[in-house]
Amino acid sequence: MKKHLYLLVVFAILLSFSGTGVFADVTVIANKNISETSLSNSEIKKISLGKIVKWSDNTPVHFVTLEGDIHQKFLKTYIKRSTSQYKNHWRKMVFTGKGCKPRCFKTEAALIRYVSRTDGAIGYIGRSRVAKNVKILEVH
Repeated sequence: MKKHLYLLVVFAILLSFSGTGVFADVTVIANKNISETSLSNSEIKKISLGKIVKWSDNTPVHFVTLEGDIHQKFLKTYIKRSTSQYKNHWRKMVFTGKGCKPRCFKTEAALIRYVSRTDGAIGYIGRSRVAKNVKILEVH
């Protein structure tokens, strides 16, 4: 009986952390000059799909991506699409003139450097990566 109670308590603690991004494999970052300090999952999805193109202060959004595993984790966590579905979405957006494909970086360091230097920029990095000169956005 004690073992079951212990497991129930551990499960409740883990569940309470799940909404705070503690277990997320990616960290959403933005240029320090944007006014937002947090975004909802829905807002992140809309930004990455080109449906939100301006911040609340009317600054253009510059969404950027990474190559590789972190990109796939981002898509799975926030967009709920596969890599091919995401690529097809952006092909359609470009073809119909509704948007420009996000700039893609090969390394987290290059992405962080771009975000830190570009007003309105937003992207993501691996959770374990330390990012300086950018704002880490809370996701709710």
